[in-house]
Amino acid sequence: MSQLPVWLYWEGPAPPYIELCLEILKRHHPEARVLDRAGFDALWVHERGLDIDALALNHKSDFIRAYLLAYHGGLYIDADCILFRRLDLVLAAAEEHGFAGYREPQGYMSCNFMAALPRGAVIADHYRRVVERIRQGPPFRWLDLASTPMDLAVAGAPVPIAQLPTKAVMPLAWNDTVELATIGSDAAHARRFARNCLCYMLANATIKRTPETQRFLGMSREALLGDGSFLGFLFRLAIAAASAGPNREEPGADWTASAAGRKKRPDDRSP
Repeated sequence: MSQLPVWLYWEGPAPPYIELCLEILKRHHPEARVLDRAGFDALWVHERGLDIDALALNHKSDFIRAYLLAYHGGLYIDADCILFRRLDLVLAAAEEHGFAGYREPQGYMSCNFMAALPRGAVIADHYRRVVERIRQGPPFRWLDLASTPMDLAVAGAPVPIAQLPTKAVMPLAWNDTVELATIGSDAAHARRFARNCLCYMLANATIKRTPETQRFLGMSREALLGDGSFLGFLFRLAIAAASAGPNREEPGADWTASAAGRKKRPDDRSP
């Protein structure tokens, strides 16, 4: 089993659905470290001159995840993620290739689920670009400290990265978030579920601004688990999987290790 750490970051009060995501992840990875701003500050040694608290929260988080992997290595996961199995294979892929990540359905490299060896070539290049962009100052577009520098780092990778199948991590694109609110039977939901995925990476920002999904923000743990929506189904299935014990099977889609070039992004819309 890998000795690389598992990192998450959350700042401020968390809605119950985020707390449920964290509960499930901790069942699979009890060693995972969920940092807040003070927790990160205790680990922050380099580039202390950067005023990261002047950044928008999403950009501050982009810096923090890049810093953690660049200097400490491990697997970073956004807190709005419903996990269905342990992630030993992802950590092993990072140890073998130096970096493991996936492309979002729109084609660009994501930074919400990525693993790296400390000071590995790809993560070090990405972090350097993030720091340079912060020093240039605002305005910042949504992906300026995330996919934009990561695309360039991956394009210049000296060795192949481990590229995970998109549907193993994000079976439901962030711009399809409304589908989480679909009401149906568990049998109907099961037919649309991406079997053998690692997780369902959600999009908290989109959930908050989509009328059909805003109701999830105030729902209790019990209400979420009893809800007839696709999101409720995902939570019930994930709780059952976590209660069944460690699951180290591969996702159904093929794993690939490729020095993926930078793909043109259709736009710079925020998730």
